[in-house]
Parts: sequence; C-alpha cells; structure tokens
Amino acid sequence: MNTRTLSETSAKTNRNNKDYKDYKDTDKILKIRKWYSVKKIAVVSLYFLSEEEGGQKRLITGDFSTPIVFDSDKDLKYGLWSAVVELRIKPNEYRNTKADLYFLCHDSSEVPNHLLEPGNSFSLRTNKLIAKGKIEYIKD
Repeated sequence: MNTRTLSETSAKTNRNNKDYKDYKDTDKILKIRKWYSVKKIAVVSLYFLSEEEGGQKRLITGDFSTPIVFDSDKDLKYGLWSAVVELRIKPNEYRNTKADLYFLCHDSSEVPNHLLEPGNSFSLRTNKLIAKGKIEYIKD
C-alpha cells in the first residue's frame, strides 16, 4: 500500500520541475558560452628550425601541441597559451609545411582569439624555439 501523502508527492514533483528548469538554464548557458568561444582555426605556414639554428634534431612529422608566442605579444600580455598544430602535409626538404592551428583551451572565455588573424607571425616553443610561422587565413 502506498502511504505517501499528497503533499509529499507534490514536493517531489516540484523538486523535479525545479531540477528540469535548472537543467534547461544550464543548457542555455552552455549554448551561449559555446557561441562566444567558437574554436577559431587558422591555416598557417610553418618553418621548423634545424638543429644548427637552435631547433630540434628530429623533424616533427605528426600533430602536436606546444606553447605559442605571437610576435605582436612577446611580453605575453594575454598570457602564455598552448596551440594545437595539425599538419596538413609533412614538412618538405626545406622544413616548410602547412598546418591548421588553434588554441588548446579554445573553449576558455579568456582565450586570445584576436591574435589568430591573417598576417600575424608567431613562434612555437618547447624548452627552445622549434618553429616559426605566419597565419595565412582563418577557416570558416
């Protein structure tokens, strides 16, 4: 036999409706946040420094992520961010290649997407400079 009172049933229903309302509000906030933090992807040309130039001994031939420093923000006013580099083709004999580049934490509200603009130059670093690049255009 069910011994719940009408008030207990109403309280449970109200809690469920409140939870659903909170869920809907959270979903709306996430959609708005996603709209503000769209992953901006830049197509870049890269040159990997040789070991003689202070770069790495082995040439990188796969996708990777590493800190990026923009020539227009050498004092790191906008912080030090990591970039994801997805090579479109393997580097040629002159160590040049094309790649897609975006910020690792692209969904952060603080990501400096304004630095990803055509013509901006940058360097990729580990414990030393490994590559220099320039943004060619932004993907749609």
